[in-house]
Amino acid sequence: VPSPIAQDGLFFCVSDEGWMTCVEAETGKRVWKERLSREQHWASPVLARGHILVADKAGKVHVVQAGRAFQVARVIDMGGPIFASPAIAGDDLLLRVGGKLYCLAER
Repeated sequence: VPSPIAQDGLFFCVSDEGWMTCVEAETGKRVWKERLSREQHWASPVLARGHILVADKAGKVHVVQAGRAFQVARVIDMGGPIFASPAIAGDDLLLRVGGKLYCLAER
């Protein structure tokens, strides 16, 4: 269900089952494939400041470095289910968690 995202000649894909894969756009060669979680992933990832934010159904947002090496910078537990894709407006990240809308901003 999640849509892929592209950055610096790489495609980043997340499967419904929680696997994240990095593929070279030009050759189709897999760079890495790693498990983010065992939860379902329905939301599409978004790119912000060189990181890919991937939300799972359990409400965890995985912040993954957008690069040739798999590196999770952090995992943020939002405390409720996330089914919708995050949105970015300027420097703000909008997340719908359960029946609430959150705005994460650096001020």
